[in-house]
Amino acid sequence: MFLVWVLAAPEGWIEPREVAFSSRNEVCPSLAQEGAGRLWAAVRFKYEFYYSEIGFYTSGSLGDFWQPVFTYSPPGDAGPPQVLVDPSYTPNIVYAVFPVLVSGVWKLGVLSFSSGDPQGTQNFEILEEAREVRGAVFERRVYLALAKPDSVVVLSGSRFTGWERLGAWPVDSPRSVRVWVSEGVPLVACGSGAQRLVFLNAASGHREEFSLPYPLQDLSLAAGPDGRVALAAALEYHGNGDIYLLYSQDWGESWGGFWLDVSGWDSRWPRLLSSPQSPYFWLLYGVDTDGDGFYNLRFYLTRREEAGSREGWGLPPETDSLALEEEGRGVAPSEEPLGVSLLWEDEGFVLGAVWNASPAEDHDVLFVRSASPPYTGVKESKPWAGRTVFRVGEPLKLGLPEGSRVRLFDPAGRLVTEGRVSGGVLRVSLRPGLYIWRSGRAQG
Repeated sequence: MFLVWVLAAPEGWIEPREVAFSSRNEVCPSLAQEGAGRLWAAVRFKYEFYYSEIGFYTSGSLGDFWQPVFTYSPPGDAGPPQVLVDPSYTPNIVYAVFPVLVSGVWKLGVLSFSSGDPQGTQNFEILEEAREVRGAVFERRVYLALAKPDSVVVLSGSRFTGWERLGAWPVDSPRSVRVWVSEGVPLVACGSGAQRLVFLNAASGHREEFSLPYPLQDLSLAAGPDGRVALAAALEYHGNGDIYLLYSQDWGESWGGFWLDVSGWDSRWPRLLSSPQSPYFWLLYGVDTDGDGFYNLRFYLTRREEAGSREGWGLPPETDSLALEEEGRGVAPSEEPLGVSLLWEDEGFVLGAVWNASPAEDHDVLFVRSASPPYTGVKESKPWAGRTVFRVGEPLKLGLPEGSRVRLFDPAGRLVTEGRVSGGVLRVSLRPGLYIWRSGRAQG
């Protein structure tokens, strides 16, 4: 039996939803999803006199309705939080990692709790010195990259096992530290000084340093299980930001690079994503299209094997690359103003984002997501493992010989349509749904 899954055409982006909108100064939002679908957002409440709290919000409907869960008060001022979810446990374990100021020294704070009982299962740990921290989850372990004054450290562990050092590497004035874990391989990137970028493979110990033509504003890192790695850097050029992308096919052993966005718009805060269940790299970043200080969200994606050139990045023609109709509700410049995550829904992955939406002292946090997956012909795990996926109106490329007669049936076995392969494709009219296909000359 051979299956074809036909998806509806993308419908753009939902209207932005309010996540946190109290009178408090809500900044540095972060986003993650539970295995069962519920979303978590962590937000820093920044008060006067060097004091902060961390607020947690959830939405059980792919971000349509958000509600506060609790506010955590650390023992000192807190830096930007990152929320992470380990879906290996039932209920899932939620982590929030952030720097915390203790006796005049910034240290790593790790808050964890069960998603089934957030307030009754809280555990907070203060570990070693860390000016910045970013984390990733892989197979019941949390990997943390810490920026210290003159080095980068990688830790691994969990609330159940404790924490161990995987390594430390000297780096001059590290900043914007990022970590990604694929197939158990921790990869780290950070800025060094004003115009250098450092990449580390914490498993092999391999290190690369890149001299940048302009000052680094922000960066992002993602990798696939095939060893393909992408680094997106926003570089400051005469007051505007441009996006430069570095690409490796061998876990960072060799690299190529190119300018991805030189549109003339001010482009900032690149956020790269990928998943073992998807063959894509996803990229979302802020763009100020009219110079008013508000930033829309621009979206690109590419298959990982095509990410090494500017021409490989784009979107299907029917997909809107700008997420917001009103740029005035877009990202306002601040510390870590944009958080993104891949979100699983019935048809596959959609892209979600949270951001600071006001330039005033009283920031608010908004959420947006793409309305449907922008796939154009992709094989994915759950719920369509082994099925071939196409968009409505797209010719079906089934790998059959020229002239093959193909019949498509619904899951009940009723004939829906039939046709012959011409020019390597089958052109038929189908509604969204699952179809069984059979060929008279060749099958598979």
